[in-house]
Amino acid sequence: MKKITSLARTALPLLTVSLLASCMSIPIESWTDPAVQDRDMGSVLIMGIGDSASTQRQYEALFVETLAAEGITATPGYAVVNNDKPLKKSQIVAKVKELGVDSVIVTRVIDAKDRVRYVNTMVYPTHYGSYSGFHDWGMGMYTTPGYMENYTIIYLETNLFDAKSEGLVWSAQNRVTDDRSDTRNMKAVVKSVIKDLKKNGLL
Repeated sequence: MKKITSLARTALPLLTVSLLASCMSIPIESWTDPAVQDRDMGSVLIMGIGDSASTQRQYEALFVETLAAEGITATPGYAVVNNDKPLKKSQIVAKVKELGVDSVIVTRVIDAKDRVRYVNTMVYPTHYGSYSGFHDWGMGMYTTPGYMENYTIIYLETNLFDAKSEGLVWSAQNRVTDDRSDTRNMKAVVKSVIKDLKKNGLL
């Protein structure tokens, strides 16, 4: 099993950037330790690492609720970890052992890139009052001006660790955008993660 040198490296104040994309399926790329076979997920500690306590709580609560629907017992990080300041690896490990969970799932933002795109607007026919006017539809058109729109591409990483060995079992990345509501975005991220875990026989 691939060893992670420090769980604390995931405890970076990065999740406050909106957790993104609509409830539609979003792309995900994942890696699974080939040495892991028939692993039982067991009980889980969910951690959304960031500098916004409200965002973290909402994400962790949603993840826990979604796992519960799958028959998995999970605990949100905010219920057991004080997020006033970054935790050291030893503190995280101690909390995990204290809970007695089998798995730890950590989500964090690893990058954010600003982009600009051109948005086309509606095209309207300038005249027709009846069906007979349709033949002139292509001859007279009115187009409202388009405009430039700023948006951000957010790169998320979610890792599944074995609580006992601290080893990395599964890792995935999403590339999403910040132009949706936080609630819809979080649902999309959680949905894609759980779907991929199932696909890889981990859930």
